[in-house]
Amino acid sequence: MDQSEHIESKEGLQRRMNEMRYSMAETVGEIRHEVAEGFSWETYLQRYPGTCLLVAGGVGWAIGCKLAELKEQNDSKPDFLASPAMREPSNATRMAEIIASSVFAALFPLLAEKSKQFFRETSSI
Repeated sequence: MDQSEHIESKEGLQRRMNEMRYSMAETVGEIRHEVAEGFSWETYLQRYPGTCLLVAGGVGWAIGCKLAELKEQNDSKPDFLASPAMREPSNATRMAEIIASSVFAALFPLLAEKSKQFFRETSSI
């Protein structure tokens, strides 16, 4: 084996190594994107709208029950014992409103599109 063949094989090996690095970096980038998409709540909402709607309804029901229980406890106190801060919405109420509005803001366009698809399919039958 002479010097020129050795240099060519070394260059070929380096080229193949660079190609492999590029391919691996590209694959890692694709996997990273798929993992990020898999952990996105919006992806779950699009894939499982019915389940998400049921979970959101269950969470809303549980929060509503807890808020009703707290309201009953506060209503049983005489007015002169209730502090003015109790008449303002609590942090739990504010959080429930924020969560509900976020869920509904994401759900309404999806439900509108699904209902349009449903009515298109039923009207063509």
